[in-house]
Amino acid sequence: MEVLAVVSGKGGVGKTTVASNLALELSLTGHKVLLVDCNITTPHLNFYFDIPYMYTLNDVLRGNVELEKAITRVFALDFLPASLNAENLIGVEFEKLSDMLKVEYDYIILDSAPGLGKEASTVLKTAESILYVTIPYLMAVSDVKRIIEIARMMGKNNLGIVVNEIAPGKKELTDEEIETLTNLRVLVHIPFDKKVQDSAIRKLPVNLIFPESKFAQEIKKLVNEITGLPIYQASKFNRFLTLLKKIFI
Repeated sequence: MEVLAVVSGKGGVGKTTVASNLALELSLTGHKVLLVDCNITTPHLNFYFDIPYMYTLNDVLRGNVELEKAITRVFALDFLPASLNAENLIGVEFEKLSDMLKVEYDYIILDSAPGLGKEASTVLKTAESILYVTIPYLMAVSDVKRIIEIARMMGKNNLGIVVNEIAPGKKELTDEEIETLTNLRVLVHIPFDKKVQDSAIRKLPVNLIFPESKFAQEIKKLVNEITGLPIYQASKFNRFLTLLKKIFI
């Protein structure tokens, strides 16, 4: 089992989009995956799947329900949402996150809160491996560099950086400059892709409904970087068949 945190130095860089599509793509390559929304103050993963749920991570951390009851099946993976209700922040002992995740999965993907607050720091302590998401601008890279340095001091496995272009236009930094600044390899560079916005409107993962998009292709490369397995290529129809088999068989 690998506990992998997807983190960023600031919000608005596409971290949650990367985390959700990475988790789904890992499941499509045959892995058992749990995706956890660890941004309990401002959770966003709920909006990416738009599915009903009864219990959340908040309930588990308060000791109200067992973990298994709060996990929801979505497409080919298991998902543990965070509550959208601000009142459900009361009594949440987030530092119990590490003890809670004693479950059998190939990958547990933690979608962290941005920055270095209490939630993000707890996620860093809990995870074994860290994946960093940034945009190609100096301020964003400087923010993520600080987290990289802290993770190094903690002895974490820094997997690398995902450079994500969330808008068209000129980039301030090249991949080589980002690698020099952070002393960490850029694993993939995702170009701006309007399909990401289209999928958000439909509340479906990009790599499910637009498998040939630029974004989806880079996510496949990212899975290859993480697992070492060949890139999973299939038509949209065959991907839906794979999902149906995983859901119902």
